[in-house]
Amino acid sequence: MSLQANQRKNSKRPHEPWPEYLIQHFRKGMETTISQITERFPKSIHAATRQGLVLKLRLFVFTHTLAELGT
Repeated sequence: MSLQANQRKNSKRPHEPWPEYLIQHFRKGMETTISQITERFPKSIHAATRQGLVLKLRLFVFTHTLAELGT
């Protein structure tokens, strides 16, 4: 199955019921995880370079993974 976006309710070409269920199921998990990661972010991220920003974002994701493994 390829990456598919959720269709609107009034779409003229809606998904079949089974892909729609899978899309909704995985979407909830992704939204929860992204929400948990962004809660760990400070209000601002000071990074002088692009590599510094990428490093900080990777560290936030890494700390989230460690925190999830610890619970």
